[in-house]
Amino acid sequence: MSVNLIVAVDLNNGIGMLNGELPWHSPEDLKFFKEKTEHGTVLMGIKTFLSLRRPNGLPNRKNIVLTTMLGSFVSNECVQVHNNIDIIRTWNTNNPDGDLWVIGGASIYELVLREKLVQNIFCSKMHLSSCAEVRIHEDFPLFITELFKQKQKENDVHWEIQSTEFMVPEHGPCITFTHLKNETH
Repeated sequence: MSVNLIVAVDLNNGIGMLNGELPWHSPEDLKFFKEKTEHGTVLMGIKTFLSLRRPNGLPNRKNIVLTTMLGSFVSNECVQVHNNIDIIRTWNTNNPDGDLWVIGGASIYELVLREKLVQNIFCSKMHLSSCAEVRIHEDFPLFITELFKQKQKENDVHWEIQSTEFMVPEHGPCITFTHLKNETH
């Protein structure tokens, strides 16, 4: 099927805290994340995996951890550990019936975008300036969709907006859910 990136960012491209926590509380965004990824396969870096504090990863999903510290972690029935980005490059060939969801962290997001491996981006734009300590590199300004598209076009990657939904939740920050599709693939 496809390789998808799913991320929540604040006004400054912030995505998280050094301890793995989110710098905001948004039940609506957590629901969106669950609806998209549940019963699928999620791929994350080791820091994101450790921040879950769940040795079996996220429930109701196949979990893949990408790390260079392969000897430190052992795959089990719920979590596969890989040290090679080829797992992403060969995803569509080896898994024609299932989507792969790249869920972080910052270095994994940057890697898959730089390597042009993503077909879809599902971005939850949190309309706030948070205390996030972890940010996605300025080369990938996901909060400002048009600037992101312009920077990506310079690298011969063409993104088109598929949908945008603005939400004013009862609690927490306003959110814009944006789906971008890579028209280069």
